[in-house]
Amino acid sequence: MKRKHNQLLIFLLLVSVRSIAQSPTPAQLVGTWIGESTEVDIGWVRPLPWRMTFRADSTVEIALMANGERPKTVRWQVKDRAVQIDTVQFGAAQWTLRGDQLHINAWQPQRYRRFTDVPMDSATVRKAISSRTWSTDSLIYNLFDDGSVCLKNERTGNTTLHYWQLVPVESSIFLVIRGTHENPVNFSHFPLQITQAGSNMLTVRGWNGKRWGEFGFVRTGNLKPDDHCRTNDFQLCNTFLPPGDQKYPYYEYKKGRLGAIRRLVAREFVPVSGVTQAGLVRFRFVVNCEGKAGMFEMQTVDENYEPCRFDTRLTDQLRRIVQERITEWEPGKGTGNDTNNTYDTVCLLTFRLKDGQVAEIFP
Repeated sequence: MKRKHNQLLIFLLLVSVRSIAQSPTPAQLVGTWIGESTEVDIGWVRPLPWRMTFRADSTVEIALMANGERPKTVRWQVKDRAVQIDTVQFGAAQWTLRGDQLHINAWQPQRYRRFTDVPMDSATVRKAISSRTWSTDSLIYNLFDDGSVCLKNERTGNTTLHYWQLVPVESSIFLVIRGTHENPVNFSHFPLQITQAGSNMLTVRGWNGKRWGEFGFVRTGNLKPDDHCRTNDFQLCNTFLPPGDQKYPYYEYKKGRLGAIRRLVAREFVPVSGVTQAGLVRFRFVVNCEGKAGMFEMQTVDENYEPCRFDTRLTDQLRRIVQERITEWEPGKGTGNDTNNTYDTVCLLTFRLKDGQVAEIFP
């Protein structure tokens, strides 16, 4: 219970930053608000799977959009244009209303949408969508009966494993997809409110990473009992971001890490005599939130930083060392109030080659 309360306080503190916007009135806040997104950086948003229900009796219920998560009920008030929730005091005029959208302008700005109830029967919805393949735009969803979902992006060819559940809010049903292949509760996709569930068509309302609205899924097949998800060997943790919008912070090497890599290369790399080439070989890859590396790319330039091609006896060795021998990566951590979470991070590792030998190693 203490951990849940601390989680709530962290959630509140993330948005308790002073702003110059205009606050809504208490009457305007009363009702249920569904989290849309939080802006981690310019143009980079993450899902915000929270629900807030403000009541006229000065209580607010805050809960994660997931089954089994008990909501937390605390006191709230608006006084002198400042909002207070539990013990957290928000800056004056920090919250703004734009139609049915609530903006919380903060270090990581958040957006909520006023909830409109669309009564749906959970058992009927589950029967309609489970063990089916659903397609929308370039994404294919295989919703297995055991609660797993295989998500395939036809543009990138990437296939990932997650977990799905139907989450009730009042009389409505939300499709919530969360987790990764190793952690079923880590990271949530954008919650989708189901507004229609037919035998061949599924209509949802929510945020798709670019805009809010209603979206249709078309049933494109059935899943057999012995079907299972065939994922790629390497899986990102924040695959909820649409293609082209994926951005990652850069990896920070811990103290002593580069020294350990240099010692490993000194043991593993065999110099090639007779090669007079000189320049840089840079590897760019992603260390996911579980500390696994993948999506390797290699770039080679000469001493004038012009693209070149090195002797494969050199680059093949380096590729094997980077992809197979360097292990035990630490996942990247958040900053500020977000240091408890881990994220996919871009990692750079550069080798300076000269006369068939590794002369220097740096990020």
